[in-house]
Amino acid sequence: MDPLADLLPAMRVHNAVYTRVEATAPWGIEFIPYHHVKFGIVLHGSAWINVAGDPTPVALHAGDCYLIPRGCAFTLRDQLDSSTQNFEELLHRIEARTLRYGGGGALTTIIGGRFIFAGPRYPALLDVLPELLHFKVTASELAAIQSTLQLLAAEIATPLLGSSLVLDRLADIFFVQTLRAYLGSGNGRDVQWFGAAADHHIGSALRMLHEQSARNWTVEALAASVNMSRSAFALRFKKFVGDAPMEYLARCRIQKATRLLRESTLPISQIADAIGYDSEASFNKAFKRLTGIPPGRYRATDRTEQT
Repeated sequence: MDPLADLLPAMRVHNAVYTRVEATAPWGIEFIPYHHVKFGIVLHGSAWINVAGDPTPVALHAGDCYLIPRGCAFTLRDQLDSSTQNFEELLHRIEARTLRYGGGGALTTIIGGRFIFAGPRYPALLDVLPELLHFKVTASELAAIQSTLQLLAAEIATPLLGSSLVLDRLADIFFVQTLRAYLGSGNGRDVQWFGAAADHHIGSALRMLHEQSARNWTVEALAASVNMSRSAFALRFKKFVGDAPMEYLARCRIQKATRLLRESTLPISQIADAIGYDSEASFNKAFKRLTGIPPGRYRATDRTEQT
C-alpha cells in the first residue's frame, strides 16, 4: 500500500498560490494567519523563520523547505534584528508573481505560498503535525517542484479549456511533492502522525476522531468502527500515535477549543458543548489539565497579546 495514496483523498488540494520573493538585506516580512498549509523553498541565500507562539527561530539555507501545516502567523527575515513589514502591505509591489523587496544588500530568493484545500480550512488530520516542518530538498526534488510551479504559472497565465481541472491536479502534485520530500528527508520517520495516518485501521480512526470529535466516543466504539477488537485496537493506536485513544481525543478537542477561544465570541459553555463535553465544568477541568490554565484566562490572555 502507498501511504500517500491512502492519505490524500482526505486532503484534497484545490489550488496553490505562490510568490517568488527576491529580498535584499536588510529585509523582513510578516505573514498573517491563514487556514491552509503555508510553504516555502529557499532557492538562494539564507533567512530566519519564526512561527507565532514559538520563541525559537529556525535558520533556513539554500535547498531548505518549510511547511506550516495549520497556516499560523510567521515571519521571515535576513537577520533576527531586522524589522519586518506585513506581506499584505507589499502585495501591490508584486509583478509577474515576483516580489522584489529590501535594502539592496545580499540577495535571498524564496518561493513561498499556500495550499488551498477544498473546504473552509486545512484538513483536520494536520492538527497533529508540529507547527513548523523544516527540511532540505535534494537537487532532483527541487527541480521537480520548480517544474510543477512553472506549469502552474503557465496555466494561470494562459487559461485554456479544462484549465481549472489542470490547476487542481497540479496543486495536488505540488503538495505530494513537498510532503514526499519532507518524509524522504529523514524527519518524517519521527512523525508518528504519518505512520498512524497511513495505517488502514488507525488512519480511519484518526479521521473519525478529528471529523466527529464531539461524538461520545468510547474505545469500544472506535474499535468496532474499524473492525478490530478493543484490546488489539488500543494497543495498535498507542503504538502508532503515542497516546491512548481517549487521551488523544481529549487533546484533539482542546486543540479545537483553543482555536474557538481565539477566533470566536462563543460563550465557553457553547464551546464546551460544540467539542463534545457534557458540561462547562468538565471542559474547564480538561482544558486546564492539558494547557495549565482555564479557558477563560486563555481567551483573556490571547486577546491581551493581540492588542
